[in-house]
Amino acid sequence: MKRFQQNIRKVVPYVPGDQPDFPDMIKLNTNENPYPPAPEVQEVLAKSNAEQMRLYPDPTAHQLNAAIAEAYGVEEAQVFTGVGSDDVLAMIFQTFFNSDLPILFPDITYAFYPVWFPTRCSP
Repeated sequence: MKRFQQNIRKVVPYVPGDQPDFPDMIKLNTNENPYPPAPEVQEVLAKSNAEQMRLYPDPTAHQLNAAIAEAYGVEEAQVFTGVGSDDVLAMIFQTFFNSDLPILFPDITYAFYPVWFPTRCSP
């Protein structure tokens, strides 16, 4: 084995759970929703610039963070956002679970946990 290979983290890819395929089935485990967006959301989408939706969003989420900070009366630096739950969980794991202690979680849980720390997660 080459020297650099021993330092590469071995990540087990996520394997999705059972994905049944029945007509008219709503799969909550994949975040499908049986309801359309609220009328107010549909109005905003109709008024939005579709051209902008094809662009990658600002990775710092500055406008979102500023709006959240203003709405809650805090400084923008006190607001944390991520690009999805996996990103938020990754930040939490890297921030708070950085010792050699094991990480315990229920056996039936979110499959992302052991992906981040496969040698330290104990269901």
